[in-house]
Amino acid sequence: MCGVVGTYGFVDEPLLKEMADAISHRGPDGEGFYVGRNGAIGSRRLAIIDVATGQMPIANEDGTIFIVYNGEIYNFAKLTSELKNSGHTFKTKSDTEMVLHAYEEWGEDCVRRFNGMFAFALYNTKKGEIFVARDQFGIKPFYYLKDGEKFVFASEIKALLRYNGYAKSPNDRAIIRYLASRKHDDTRETFFEGIYKLLPGEYGVFSRVGLKTTKYYNVNINAKATGTKKELVEKFRILFVKSVKDRLMSEVPIGTCLSGGIDSSSIVCVINDLLRKSGLDEEIIGTKQRTFSAVFPKEINDEEQYIHEVLKFTETQKNFVFPRSSEFFDELEAFVYSQEEPMISSGPYSQWCVMKLAREQVKVLLDGQGADEVLAGYTPYFFVYLRQLFKEKKYLLSLKEGLFALPQVKPLIIEWLKNNYRKIPTSVSLLNQSLVKNFSGKEEVVSDNLKKRLYNDLLFDSIPALLRYEDKNSMAFSIEGRVPFLDTDLVEFVFSLPEDLIIRNGRSKFILREAVKDLVPKRIVKRTWKVGFTTPEVAWFRAEQERVYQIVESESFRRRKYFDYPRVKSFVDDFYQGKHNESMVLWRLINVEMWLRAFHDQ
Repeated sequence: MCGVVGTYGFVDEPLLKEMADAISHRGPDGEGFYVGRNGAIGSRRLAIIDVATGQMPIANEDGTIFIVYNGEIYNFAKLTSELKNSGHTFKTKSDTEMVLHAYEEWGEDCVRRFNGMFAFALYNTKKGEIFVARDQFGIKPFYYLKDGEKFVFASEIKALLRYNGYAKSPNDRAIIRYLASRKHDDTRETFFEGIYKLLPGEYGVFSRVGLKTTKYYNVNINAKATGTKKELVEKFRILFVKSVKDRLMSEVPIGTCLSGGIDSSSIVCVINDLLRKSGLDEEIIGTKQRTFSAVFPKEINDEEQYIHEVLKFTETQKNFVFPRSSEFFDELEAFVYSQEEPMISSGPYSQWCVMKLAREQVKVLLDGQGADEVLAGYTPYFFVYLRQLFKEKKYLLSLKEGLFALPQVKPLIIEWLKNNYRKIPTSVSLLNQSLVKNFSGKEEVVSDNLKKRLYNDLLFDSIPALLRYEDKNSMAFSIEGRVPFLDTDLVEFVFSLPEDLIIRNGRSKFILREAVKDLVPKRIVKRTWKVGFTTPEVAWFRAEQERVYQIVESESFRRRKYFDYPRVKSFVDDFYQGKHNESMVLWRLINVEMWLRAFHDQ
């Protein structure tokens, strides 16, 4: 895992070094640069694979192509063998060099063969081009800006801000969309005007004609798996176990995030089973697997009882962190700065705390990111599935699933009715209406097709943001995060399944529960209460009333053009008077203010 920086259309070595220094947290184990005639590339390295000889940039046999790379490709051993058989000579044992030779052998289409997470820049001196790419689901980031004929790119935005030619300014359109409808990270745009990102499953070429991007990957939601229920469950299990095992590839210590839900618990239990069968390197995993958890005693989102259930079952090593509201506000500035763009809630702070805890013991952490979007883990997916069944005139099945799902959906329905009765102001009503008129539009949401909804959430509406949180939180503490549920083979298989293997009898993630029921404690397999990896946000904000008001009543907040301040003040007063619990709306207001302070105020 590393940080990538570069320029095209000009050479500025001091800038390149300064950009690399800005993201040194992504790679504290070394740096390297290649400077060409019309551009340059650089790297900060976090050594995970081929620690001894994998320094970057790496060149091909004749020194005409150079690569800097961020990520891991889990099928690289197989591809390396294939490339060696084709005559390529390897100087290292790294997946980075495999990418280089794959480009020589298969050209730009090489990325279609990779299963992993990656973002890289490959300088082809013969063509005078830089080839760049991002993995299929956008697990690893790639940002760029254009200044006339010049391009600057990097793994993080803060590196791009070192370029003096960029006139730093907020992207009003992105800010209004975020404040009004929670939408963010779903387009090429960022919250910085003029700074963009490669999209998931996309590559690009910087050349004399500019930047040309190509979409090389998409998920086929019309594929149809064949086989009995038993056969499909077994195939899912094989793919899932393989995905977890692949992500244990390392030369440095590995740990696992454990929240107590079915996703992270399944990963922990699969690793434990592999350890028990002596299929893993104990020097890397440990004789006892190291797990890391955020715990919130007596709070509404506390999952400690479920975490202990897994710990007892697996006898793994526990490591707990106990985030508190006071610490959250103490670290708010640093947290917002590391994320670079606003977040949907304060929830990612839980992960920030886990990463900070884990950095003393491991360099790699596995977690369950992606399972909810691929396997329909969130409660609203039930409504989508029920509408689909009704639309397909499967009335009896719709009624049956509705009755089974009632315990899960009832709290959501009650909350919706309460909010309508209370007539809580909408987030849009708190904003400058002229900006809302200029920048906000109708947000379309798929409401009656489960596969299409999952597809949109995987590639646009949910996972891109969650992966950004994951990457920035882990790399802030020089940790590589790995996500087994976003293995391309596994994801493609799930999208080929009939919907009733994803949701059945009022239970989400049905095929996962069936596949791991002999590996995971029964209480976890049967658990349907969905918490999510978050903070007790309502309780925290109420506990820190004085600090919230310090932000909202500050001179800088009052003068922001985005807010209708009297309405915001009334909304915040109502929150502290117990008239509503809209902490996520309150967070977005706070987050935008703190982000503007961090990146735009002089």
